[in-house]
Amino acid sequence: MIDIAVRTNNLAAQSARDQIRLIEQMRRPTTRQNSLLSDTSFRFASYRDFKRSLGKINAANECTELAIRSFIDGARKAPSADSYIQRLSEVYKVKVDVVDLDALSAQIGQYHVISVHQQFELFLREFRSEHPNSKWEKVEGDDLLKSTLKSIGGGYAATADLIGRLEVEVADYYRLVRNRFVHALEERAVPVRTEDLRSRVRQSEKYARLTAPNEYGAVGFDDFVLFARVSKQIALQLCKVARPTNREITDMLTQNVDQKRSVNELVRRFRKEPERLHNAVATFLRSSFSLEREESEPIINIILGSLA
Repeated sequence: MIDIAVRTNNLAAQSARDQIRLIEQMRRPTTRQNSLLSDTSFRFASYRDFKRSLGKINAANECTELAIRSFIDGARKAPSADSYIQRLSEVYKVKVDVVDLDALSAQIGQYHVISVHQQFELFLREFRSEHPNSKWEKVEGDDLLKSTLKSIGGGYAATADLIGRLEVEVADYYRLVRNRFVHALEERAVPVRTEDLRSRVRQSEKYARLTAPNEYGAVGFDDFVLFARVSKQIALQLCKVARPTNREITDMLTQNVDQKRSVNELVRRFRKEPERLHNAVATFLRSSFSLEREESEPIINIILGSLA
């Protein structure tokens, strides 16, 4: 059986040198950096939480959309829309006063957009809190996404290019839609030419089948789908562009009380069985950060090397 403690000292030292070079590359974004980071399996816990919560919202919004379409279709096919609505009101014991069927779809679409925006902003806050280099630049007037992109890589423009300029601009458009809805009394305009943005969306393989984005008063289900996909893509790319170094990932484990306790428990259980300990730490890193075995090896070596 290989002596892990001896083996890891040399690998840990090499890993540290590799990570110094990596962090220097992250501070000067290049095409090589984008290629390098695109292969990482690393995911922040905030990203996994965001995907989970977004999945629940997607399911609820999809069911809502089905119900709304069925409701509108039934009302328009009925001899009297008012009578149809009142009959449903009596059956389900929900009082309904006045319904504008023409505006209902857009109103529900705006609610859908707001639900995604709420979860996306929560992700950004948790991402900023979770990342070890949490010195975030905040300029008066910057929204949360812009201030986040400014603080990693080579600044806003370079990081937006790495993340995806289209995705960043689409997310910003729906931020403005959300702001207008929330601050409706102020009658805020949404200063974006949606036809230009929609043309670019249509040219993208990922989103070409969606009829979005739409003007504020015509926001629909495709807007929700586009925003959900775009926000998830941005979150994924942030995990890649802002991947911590191997040493920083190790420090993240030791600074989190629950994760540190879990690692210590693994060490206690398998200290006399180096191979099983190695495998157990690899499994733990996969469950904590989605790290695949090859990428987690240098981190395992740092963790186990500290026990020597």
